[in-house]
Amino acid sequence: MLSSRGAISRTAGARAAAARPLAAPRGGDRRGQARGILGVSHAIDKRVYRWAKGVLPPISKTENIALGCGTIGFDRDIFGGSPSLQHLIDTYTPALSDEEQSFLDVQVHHLCSILSDHDVATDKDFSREAWDYMRDERFFGMKIPREWGGLGFSTHAVSTILAKLATQCFDANATVAVPNSLGPGELLVRYGTPDQKEYFLPAWPTGRSYPASASRDRTAGATPRASSGA
Repeated sequence: MLSSRGAISRTAGARAAAARPLAAPRGGDRRGQARGILGVSHAIDKRVYRWAKGVLPPISKTENIALGCGTIGFDRDIFGGSPSLQHLIDTYTPALSDEEQSFLDVQVHHLCSILSDHDVATDKDFSREAWDYMRDERFFGMKIPREWGGLGFSTHAVSTILAKLATQCFDANATVAVPNSLGPGELLVRYGTPDQKEYFLPAWPTGRSYPASASRDRTAGATPRASSGA
């Protein structure tokens, strides 16, 4: 058995050691450099990544194609951890055409003037005037080419228009955004057959029909990431 004096001595020594500041590791703060994304360590990061990789469904062929499309822009700086505002200013130079600017100044401004966010939230619907104006001015076909009855606007113009709508009525922003982004209009323009284009596209810009896309799978529900079919 330990004597009471020995136990007291060891307890005091432990307290003294705990009170002393930790010495910096040799060769710099290597422990800090070895921390991973989770802030713990690269070893734990790798284990979590392997676990997540086994749980999540594999990337489909279609998703691989989508990931390989496009170019690298300012997003490279963001994910690289060194975003530069000056680099963004120097390289991001889209501009609205005269027609797009006129639409923003006239049609979009007028639509905002007849929208009331409070009334839409109370009535759970837009006014008949707002619905008719969005249809007449082809708000639902901004990215559909003019040959199919759309406005043929650029992605930058659509983004600018949606941003302005969001400042007045978010429901209007979402209603206009869906057929111009999530809707199958652009997909049909690029990959549809001539018969499909002639049948569907002219009806969408004027709101005679409202496009939507749906992804369903027995094991994935409505999650496109995990769906094997659409």
